[in-house]
Amino acid sequence: MRYSWIGLWLFLSVPVVASTAFFDNSFGIRSLGMGGTAIAAFHSAESPLWGLPSETETGSVALESGNLYGVPYWSAAWTKAFEIQPLQISYIGSVQSGIPRTVISQGGNPTETGDTFGTQFHRVDATWTVRSFQEMRVGVTATGYFEAIDTERAYHPSIGLTILEPAGPDSPWSWLLGISNILSTGHAWSTGRVDETIRTLRLGGAGPVWPTTAAAIELAYSQTGYWFSQPFHLSQLTLSLGGEVLVVQTETMKGLFVRTGLKDMSLASLYTPQWTAGIGMQFRDWQLDYAYVMPLHAFLEQMHRFQVTVYLPQSEQ
Repeated sequence: MRYSWIGLWLFLSVPVVASTAFFDNSFGIRSLGMGGTAIAAFHSAESPLWGLPSETETGSVALESGNLYGVPYWSAAWTKAFEIQPLQISYIGSVQSGIPRTVISQGGNPTETGDTFGTQFHRVDATWTVRSFQEMRVGVTATGYFEAIDTERAYHPSIGLTILEPAGPDSPWSWLLGISNILSTGHAWSTGRVDETIRTLRLGGAGPVWPTTAAAIELAYSQTGYWFSQPFHLSQLTLSLGGEVLVVQTETMKGLFVRTGLKDMSLASLYTPQWTAGIGMQFRDWQLDYAYVMPLHAFLEQMHRFQVTVYLPQSEQ
């Protein structure tokens, strides 16, 4: 039986979407709950680009788990302060086997072939932040990425740049300009095929709108990416919105936060925006965060992600 390229695309659609999510969704749980706005991750004292929450802490360790549209994953991040130049190293990965192979014929009917295949996704990021132009932060991220889908293997090194103007006495809002995959050759597969990778330009701002409420807004432009020489992400201009409300604050808990947002609202009406939500509990030395993302398509599962962050105190001398 002859199957179309569309059929091949659909039978691998979940791994492809998960692969894209692994490669382009690394801003953290707070960001995800607030519409996926990158600025929401950096408009926070806990972010590696901003610095560390207090002079008594020297770094942090974060552990994360959940699913990316049905694909289980795990993640860990380590942040260390070197004076005013924090370094963060993070890893996210997934290994899954026994996935039923399904193809879609030209007639549009899904058919299981009776065998299975496996997937792997592994990504390591190293972000080095320097302070320049007075209070402005410049972060350079080097990424190494490996994925395997069925019998295919691919690797992808890239460089990204993020510039943050943090909130200060003159302005309560933070502003961000970021470019992902600036230096990138695309996915180089074991078969010799090279697929184009999405490059995204982000411009965002975040700050207080009421004493207990923060808002985030981000405008992003992404280029078309290609997989098996077929476009899997069309060039588009998107708007993302997010909000966070401080609900409870006690002597032992710095805050209980509720978050929500709309992710990737296409200004060309090509895609339906995704609704996101989240909750966070922040204590003196640690915090717990959860995020939910509505699926992109009906055949994808809902996304649930959890993260625990522990802040490392300075050692006594």
